[in-house]
Amino acid sequence: MRDRPATTRFGPTEWGLSTVLALTWGSSFLLIALAIEHLDPAVVPLGRSVIGAAALWFFPGAREPIPRAHWPRIALLGLVWMALPFWLFPLAEQTVASSVAGMMNGGLPVVIAAVTAVWVRRMPSAQRIGAIALGFIGIVVVALPAVRSDAAEKQIA
Repeated sequence: MRDRPATTRFGPTEWGLSTVLALTWGSSFLLIALAIEHLDPAVVPLGRSVIGAAALWFFPGAREPIPRAHWPRIALLGLVWMALPFWLFPLAEQTVASSVAGMMNGGLPVVIAAVTAVWVRRMPSAQRIGAIALGFIGIVVVALPAVRSDAAEKQIA
């Protein structure tokens, strides 16, 4: 991965784009919860895929030919990165709140960074360790009210 040039800064445009991205990804869990109230969970991934394909229609670069040699990798990536999560999240949201599903998905980069460090047997940089720790703290801060609420309910019962 290339490092960004030292002159690049995270300005208002980047913050705005990051906010739009977070709202788009975060709201998908709420929209899944709304969809499974009216649709079979197996239909939701199809709807998400159709919406995604329609959005890509506006980006001609997304329709450039892909060499056949890349197809197997793309198919595997599509299965693992898109098809399974698109199918599993609606199933999960039948039993857990959309906020929990979103939080679990948000914690994935933290887990992946930690597992990757173990898998490749290489310590991440101090900056990455700090980012992983900050991400983990964020997960705990978000989860703590739910854990306390659940513990209180168990004490009452």
